[in-house]
Amino acid sequence: MDTTTENQWVKTNRKKTQTPKYCTKSTLIDRGWTAGAIDRWLGSPDDFAPNPHHKSGPPMLLYSLRRVANAEAKSDWIAWRERMDIKRAAHPDSGTKAVATKNRKIQEYVDGITITLPTLTKKDLIKNACEHYNSINLGNNKYASPSDSEEFLDRIADNYLRHTQSNYHEHLSAIAGKVGCEGAYHAIRRKINTAIRTQYPFLMVSR
Repeated sequence: MDTTTENQWVKTNRKKTQTPKYCTKSTLIDRGWTAGAIDRWLGSPDDFAPNPHHKSGPPMLLYSLRRVANAEAKSDWIAWRERMDIKRAAHPDSGTKAVATKNRKIQEYVDGITITLPTLTKKDLIKNACEHYNSINLGNNKYASPSDSEEFLDRIADNYLRHTQSNYHEHLSAIAGKVGCEGAYHAIRRKINTAIRTQYPFLMVSR
């Protein structure tokens, strides 16, 4: 998964600096919707995102959070949800066990993750980070060199390690769209931050 794909994943799965505009079908299911309810009150999706598991697979369906909120405010949807809550209360294991199993599986996946990073000298790390930064900013009048500020160099070195020298994006792809993916994202992020901080303690951005 490249940086653009990661940004799309963040946009659709977690709140970062802006309120997200869309949610996935699996998120709606987590909110209590059913496939039939989605068809009835929302109909066709508002956008699509690449399948995070298979490039040739069907795209993820994205629904406008504004439309979702409007639907959930309708009296007929509220009445339907109340009936569903009563039904689920009468059969508590029908959905709870499935969600618990999915949460357990994604937690087991995260627990088994090992972040690996190359061993580089500080000089080589900064040199490689500058080259990487310059390669992705061609034509943008941005240029990095080892003489730049320590804060800036630490930041691009951290990004270089995370996005090009680890299996970080592979793990993000593996959890995208799954139940519990938001918490798993934060856990994976903490793991890679810890790995960078441990192996390269001089990088202030990872402290």
